[in-house]
Amino acid sequence: MDDRPLFIAAIEEEIAPLRRRLASANDPREVTVVGDGAVRAARGLARELDARSEPPAAIVVVGFAGALATDLVVGTVTTAVTVREGRSAVLVPDPEWRARAEAAGASPCTLISAPRLIATPEDRRTLRAAHHPPPEVVDLETAALIGVSVERGLPWCVLRAITDAASDALPTSLVRAEREDGSINRGRVVRGALLRPWTIPSLWDLRHRARTAAAALAETALRL
Repeated sequence: MDDRPLFIAAIEEEIAPLRRRLASANDPREVTVVGDGAVRAARGLARELDARSEPPAAIVVVGFAGALATDLVVGTVTTAVTVREGRSAVLVPDPEWRARAEAAGASPCTLISAPRLIATPEDRRTLRAAHHPPPEVVDLETAALIGVSVERGLPWCVLRAITDAASDALPTSLVRAEREDGSINRGRVVRGALLRPWTIPSLWDLRHRARTAAAALAETALRL
């Protein structure tokens, strides 16, 4: 087994700039999209690992996240020092890969994976206050992906870029399109925007923030 990690993302938008830059540099490291929502993501990663003749050196979870801490700005790339799912056990990344992530420029943070979108500033404050120590970053899939990595005995680390500041609210059309498993029905997002055109500017703003975050993720991941 060589030293190349496998970069894992839930959706293509999170990893597209990294994919392009790896290809243009003839970098052999691989990127894989496994699906959004915790259940889909875990199943997708398990299928990916089952299909490989050899396991990767490590799993690097790459993607977007929302800020719970008020000092985290859009585009900040973080690496989790701990990962929590609800009130379950806290998971700790491989120290070597975490050190590599920090050396690549990622800011250490505490991360919690939520079962559903944390849509409003009030929701963010409530989630942060419910745990000790208070988490700084929230996402949907990290804990599930790490669970698969741990089951397979693979080292792991996390790179998550901030798309939403603690004071940001997610677009209504996006929140209403969330399925029970945490995945997003994209067709419903479009239909919701067409029915409520006043929500379109917030979707475009999120798109811009996501592009900023994805570019920052690519820059950091390339240095890993």
